[in-house]
Amino acid sequence: MRRRSLLEKESWRKLQQDRDLIYEQRLDEFNKEQTKEYLQHIGITKSGDIQKIYKATKGLPYYLQWIKREKEANREIDFSRGNQEITNLLLQGLSTKQKEIVQIAACCRWFDRSLIEYLMQKQGIDFETGACANFNCFDWLIKCDFVEFVQGRYRLDDVARNVFRLSFCQDDKTQFRAIHELLAIYFEQQANQEVTQDSPEPEKYENADWRQYTAEFLYHALFAIRDEGQRQFISHLFASRYLKQLEVVIIPFTAVVAEAAVENYRLLPDSTERFLKSIKLGFIFSWVMLANDPAKYDINYENGTGPSKEEIEAALRPCFTQVDLLKDGLGKYAGLLYKSLRSNPIQRKDLLMRAIEQAELIATDTYPEFSSRLFLNVADLLYESGEYEKSLAIHEKALGIKDDLPKAWSNRGVLLMNLERYEEALASYDKALAIKDDLPEAWLAQGIALKRLERYEEALASYDKALAIKDDLPEAWFNRGIVLSDLERYEEELASYDKALAIKDDLPEAWFNQGVTLKWLKRYEEALTSYNKALKITPNKPNYLSAKGLTLSLLGRYDEALANINEAVKLQPDDPLWWTNQGILLARAGRYQEALISCDKALELKPNDESGHYGKACCYALQGNIDLAIEDLQKAINLNASRCRQEALSNPDFDGIRNDERFKALMQG
Repeated sequence: MRRRSLLEKESWRKLQQDRDLIYEQRLDEFNKEQTKEYLQHIGITKSGDIQKIYKATKGLPYYLQWIKREKEANREIDFSRGNQEITNLLLQGLSTKQKEIVQIAACCRWFDRSLIEYLMQKQGIDFETGACANFNCFDWLIKCDFVEFVQGRYRLDDVARNVFRLSFCQDDKTQFRAIHELLAIYFEQQANQEVTQDSPEPEKYENADWRQYTAEFLYHALFAIRDEGQRQFISHLFASRYLKQLEVVIIPFTAVVAEAAVENYRLLPDSTERFLKSIKLGFIFSWVMLANDPAKYDINYENGTGPSKEEIEAALRPCFTQVDLLKDGLGKYAGLLYKSLRSNPIQRKDLLMRAIEQAELIATDTYPEFSSRLFLNVADLLYESGEYEKSLAIHEKALGIKDDLPKAWSNRGVLLMNLERYEEALASYDKALAIKDDLPEAWLAQGIALKRLERYEEALASYDKALAIKDDLPEAWFNRGIVLSDLERYEEELASYDKALAIKDDLPEAWFNQGVTLKWLKRYEEALTSYNKALKITPNKPNYLSAKGLTLSLLGRYDEALANINEAVKLQPDDPLWWTNQGILLARAGRYQEALISCDKALELKPNDESGHYGKACCYALQGNIDLAIEDLQKAINLNASRCRQEALSNPDFDGIRNDERFKALMQG
């Protein structure tokens, strides 16, 4: 339990926020200024001496009082060799066996009777008489001046602990590591007594005593077992992040970092010290960053600047490199999940498949929601990777564990929509809404499925349900507008787009659809304004440029119209529609031969596409060639009747032949 204040550093304050997870002991110690005043009061005034004394004593009254006594006895105190004088003070009067007992106790962040008895037994020291004839080892320890009683536990003060640990490590590094290994075993056993090792993971992390004992286990494992200690720490880092139980790893990490600030600190195994230093930045930000795809998050600092995303991700990398070496369990599962977010598509798929294997091992009947979520997490990432069939299969497994999760049913519906299984998707949305009927996203998704099935009135009702729950959903207003267009309720459609754009004005498709409808209503100038808004948000989109060009041509602005459609052709030269529209614009400008060449180019690119024939019909109609116009319009309708009839009904190019009986017959089908 380090008293040294880590919270003075900005990064740790941000990490901690309102949590009191580090053992910050506020005892009767002096800060630098108070130490200076005390020393000046007893006659020590040189700035250099004061700094050396504070560094050696940490402002602890026991040591300051000793300095006062030495001063009063006119004995010279030499701090030129660091805290050697303090070392001499602490060792004064201790036998070899007592020094050994204190060194062992110094390895502990705190101790009680049972822990000291355990350590003495393991070291072959008689607990009752090992320290002295009159007191057992524990009772003798707690009478030492350098032992404190803090928050119901005993510990060596910071100065004494530093001194005895350093001397222990220097005297016998192998034995020093062995004691820490014994301590790791002890605390792991204590944790297992609280919650058995084979218990479900949530049961462990929800138990406060288990968390505390496990934190102590990790602390000692870092000193004891080089590679295994690191892997245990990484495993609990991933698991505690997943279950949002931060103290399990914050306590050992912050304790070690604080201790490492001590001069000449060389207590950790070298590789462990390098590892902890390398991940420090990643650890501080891990609670925010670990579960996020780096491609999808940005870091914004309220006050000034901080480490970049690249620096943070680099500091997390040493943890991910050891994922394969972790033992089976929640830590490995979460590690695979988090690593997959930072991998290419092929690696991601492999990591997610392995995460499923871990989920199978961890899932438990006693925690169905936790178990179901294990699979849903993987299913969601598979969906994002375009693996719809695999994602659907994992969703089914998750819902087989717990079938009353509305969001899972809704997401299953989205998957089925992507697989064009619309009726099944509707059944999934119905399930979600039967469990929780105030999910606007489920009503919205249901509306989209109904629209795909051309059940427009029902789709409209679903969008209205979504908006009755949450009326600031731009997607719902936008999709409502699309359905109103299908129902030929154009003014209401425009009002829906206006609502969507009032909430979020950077929706290019809403501006574009609004333009299409305004053109249909022959409100060409307004349509142009909408197209320009769409192009401002998404420049160089061929269908936007084409629609704008067609509208400009209806206003007689042929040069501008052709410039837009030519740009669309340049962007997508293999799309027959843009060649067709170029032909129509040329015909409207009176350039009939060029117009027919463009339409023939469209047919050359895709003979079974209706657009080339439709464009030629427009060209012939504008020339007054009714027979050829009817012939090509018939060919176009044979290929795509609904679209061609809908277009021809409002297209002014056919105004000259609209009263022809053959044209009327084509429009009626």
